[in-house]
Amino acid sequence: MRVVGAPRGLLAAGASLFLLVPLAVVTAGVFSSHVWWDLPLSRLALTGWVALILVAPVSWRLMMGRRGSLESLATMMALGSLALVLRSIAIRGTLQAVWSLTVMAVSLLLVAWARRELLRPYFDPGMSWYSGIPRPLANIEGRLETSQGPVRVRIARLGVEGVFVFSVAGQPPADLLMEIELGSGDRKVRLAGEVVRQFFHPGAGWGVGLRFRRPHPDRLKEFGDFLNAIRSEGHQV
Repeated sequence: MRVVGAPRGLLAAGASLFLLVPLAVVTAGVFSSHVWWDLPLSRLALTGWVALILVAPVSWRLMMGRRGSLESLATMMALGSLALVLRSIAIRGTLQAVWSLTVMAVSLLLVAWARRELLRPYFDPGMSWYSGIPRPLANIEGRLETSQGPVRVRIARLGVEGVFVFSVAGQPPADLLMEIELGSGDRKVRLAGEVVRQFFHPGAGWGVGLRFRRPHPDRLKEFGDFLNAIRSEGHQV
C-alpha cells in the first residue's frame, strides 16, 4: 500500500520516537556507576548514536505506514524494557528501578499512540496480508465523485474521521480530493475527503483511504445521524 499524504498524527507519532535517543542517553547515565559530574561522556555519546541508528529506520517505516512497523516498534520497546528491568534487578538500585518503570510507561504510550494512528479508518482497510482486497461492510454503498465521473465503490471501513473504499474493477482515481456519497437503505450523506492511502493489485482490485474534511455543521449532523443509524444495525464504525 502506498501513502499518498501521511496524516499529521502519524508523522507526529513517528517523529516522537526520536525522543528515545535522549532517553537512552539519560538511561545510560542513570545506570552508570559514576557520579553525575564524572559521567563517561564518550560512552553516553556512543549510546546515543546506537539509539539513533535503531530508532531512525523504525520511525521512517512507521511514518510510511509500512507493514510490520508497529510490530518492529513493539519488539524494540519490549526488548529494551526487559533489559532495563533485568539490569535493575541485578544491581538492586531503587533509582534504576523507578527509572525503568518510567521508561516502560513512555514506551507503552508511544506504542499505543502509533497503533492508534495506524488503525484509523482511512489508513487501515482491515485487510489481511494474504488478501487481495478487504472485506466489505454489508448494506453500505458508496460512490466517489472523480474528475473522470462517478465510481461505484464498496466500503471496507468507516468512521468519524474517514473511510476506506475499494473496487474490484478498473484502477484507483488519480484525484487527491474527492467527494463520496454514502448510502444505507434510504439514508444518504455526502462528504468531501482527501486521499491518504491507496493500493492497486492488478487483477484483484484497488482501494483508497479518504480522510474527511471538516464539513458544514448541518452536514456534520447528517453524518452523525447516518453513523448512529448504521451502528444501530450492528456495524462497528
